[in-house]
Amino acid sequence: MEERRMIEERMEVVREKMEEKMEEDRRKMDMLLVFVEEMNRKEMLQLENESLR
Repeated sequence: MEERRMIEERMEVVREKMEEKMEEDRRKMDMLLVFVEEMNRKEMLQLENESLR
């Protein structure tokens, strides 16, 4: 019984670490998305400026 409890505790720790990692990955993806959107916006502005010349 003691071994089962220890295994369950380890599983819980692993689950928490996975959740933390997933949350971190989501934040990184959000930052990447913001960066890509900003780059696209700059490129669109540049294309507009070039077409106005």
